[in-house]
Amino acid sequence: WHLRADSGADSGADSPADPQADSGAVNTILLQRSLADELRGQLPLAVTVEPDQLAYVIFTSGSTGVPKGVEISHRGAVNTCLDINQRFGLQQETVTFAISSLSFDLSVWDIFGTLAAGGTIVVCKPNGTRDPDYWWQQLQQHGVTVWNTGPTSFEMLIASRPPGAVLPLRVAM
Repeated sequence: WHLRADSGADSGADSPADPQADSGAVNTILLQRSLADELRGQLPLAVTVEPDQLAYVIFTSGSTGVPKGVEISHRGAVNTCLDINQRFGLQQETVTFAISSLSFDLSVWDIFGTLAAGGTIVVCKPNGTRDPDYWWQQLQQHGVTVWNTGPTSFEMLIASRPPGAVLPLRVAM
């Protein structure tokens, strides 16, 4: 909500819901229906992106008491992903458990770093982010090889280890 508030952008709450998204799993708001209709079925256009152009804005945890936006360039995001992949030798056999919120900077590597390595992303269910029993189930079921969270979550994982469970991780960051 900080991003929307700081940007002054309209929330789009009055926009019509996408009639194609009737599964009930995701509530989609289509902000530009005419543009979506115009582009339906077309191949995406090639886009030139300069390394120092803005890739995204992420908010700090607010050590000053007020979160502030930090601009991340494409160069910075790509450099981080490639460095981690090279440092740990991550390749197509990489299976990452994406437990971090998409608003947390660790999720950038979870998604783009894993995909750049040719790996697989196992996405944590929304109500599973604080459930170490669920984590163990996912690690075992999917053969997760990379864990990328803050220290507290990793400590919760280790503390809740089921008897006889083998930790399939190759890398914990």
